[in-house]
Amino acid sequence: WKEIFANGQRIMLNEAGPAAVVRPVKEKVMIRGEKLGARSERSEEELVASLSEWKQWIDPADMKELESFGVTIDVLEEAFNAARRNNPTFGVEDQAREGERMRPDKKPGQHFKEFVEMYVETLKELASTRENP
Repeated sequence: WKEIFANGQRIMLNEAGPAAVVRPVKEKVMIRGEKLGARSERSEEELVASLSEWKQWIDPADMKELESFGVTIDVLEEAFNAARRNNPTFGVEDQAREGERMRPDKKPGQHFKEFVEMYVETLKELASTRENP
């Protein structure tokens, strides 16, 4: 990398994109505030587990009730994964570390947990049966 930085050489970051000039990042002095330190990293297992942790937030009795209405765990998994990946409120912003959070009053993942609980309750309220059409 040192040779590339020194030459200002253009490199391809991917096959489809244009060539990019690689330059070193310059550290800037902060006038106000403080740096958060090195980024913490989560292992691949932790990242994958965080995508399916919503299953532990649903009461098994509620899951059986939803299945009786035709809402299977696959349907919920697809809905929650789509919400997590496509909505930054439940993805990046909800998983941000302390000091970068938009909602400092909530713990990481808490907003998504509340969404899952509300989603399940709403599905139960909207479900119709022969007795309650």
